[in-house]
Amino acid sequence: MRVLAICGSLRRSSHNRKLLQAAARELPNDVAFELFQGLGDLPHYDEDADVELAHPAVRRLRDALARADAVLPANPYEVAQSVVDFVPGAQTPAHTHPGQVFVTVLEGAITFRTGGTEKVYKVGESFIEPPGVVVTGVNTGTTRTMLLLTYLLSKGAPPAAPVATPAPPATGNGGNLPGMPNTGAGGGGDRLPLGWLVLLAGGALAAGGTLLRRRARRA
Repeated sequence: MRVLAICGSLRRSSHNRKLLQAAARELPNDVAFELFQGLGDLPHYDEDADVELAHPAVRRLRDALARADAVLPANPYEVAQSVVDFVPGAQTPAHTHPGQVFVTVLEGAITFRTGGTEKVYKVGESFIEPPGVVVTGVNTGTTRTMLLLTYLLSKGAPPAAPVATPAPPATGNGGNLPGMPNTGAGGGGDRLPLGWLVLLAGGALAAGGTLLRRRARRA
């Protein structure tokens, strides 16, 4: 995984530059970090010159963006981290994130589903949940899955938001949705929606509990 950081300030001791460098130290070890250095070489934008064979500095920026899996913003934001446990068969509801989420599998494996596709990530692997994209995660294995989630959020923004989906048929065991982590079975009554909110806020999801750490980063 590769993360590209772009600092809008050209000053060598820019607070935004220091912010990006500090954020880089918080990334998992398997995430490559690149701080783009050619912003000062970019020409003024000219739509007539916005062609495939563009200015060399523009091509360098385009190439850097093409190599990156995510772009790190250089503006005031908050970092929230949570450790989430999934019992076998547990899954998240469909949801989106207002900012990028960096996910590292600490134990087991997780099946990540979005846009009609799915991919399995195993222990030690990392991936990114892009902002605004509807996603779900499910533990399809027979052992516990543990994830480390690092959220990049605008100040005061929630970690995630649920997406309304049609209600599935009843399971016959007192609830109409699969059990979330630490429930072991279909939830019933008013407890299930609360469990969803706890999940999407980065709260406790399973027997192992959840650690939530939030730190403000200012330019």
